[in-house]
Amino acid sequence: MPLVDDGMTMEEAELLSTPAPKAKYEVEITGFKTSEDGDPIVLAEKSGNKMLVVNMKIATEGPQKGKPLKPYNAIFGTGFMANFKRAFPAACSSGPVDTDIAVGMRTFADVKITSYEGNDRNEIAKLYPPAKS
Repeated sequence: MPLVDDGMTMEEAELLSTPAPKAKYEVEITGFKTSEDGDPIVLAEKSGNKMLVVNMKIATEGPQKGKPLKPYNAIFGTGFMANFKRAFPAACSSGPVDTDIAVGMRTFADVKITSYEGNDRNEIAKLYPPAKS
């Protein structure tokens, strides 16, 4: 069987496999889950609720930089969506979320460690609004 190089270094593999310590980090939006037709509004499988599934990574300089976080599920009509809109007002100023503008945006978040099926991972506990200038 031939060797396969996926381009990931051992340092990157370690970064992905261990959660960052619980702390407040700067986070960056890296993308959105989309439906089959490319719409960023998806339906939750169990409940059928409309939501945005936002992919983010840690952007704070240091050893945790680049670590992906559990996707943030901003369910419409809940505190999660309100929190997202407060944290990224420029992407939400004209009504629906503008995902093109949102990708690359940063804010601060409290990141915690949760366990899922025996694996620890990082999850966003709270998003903060941008600092006032």
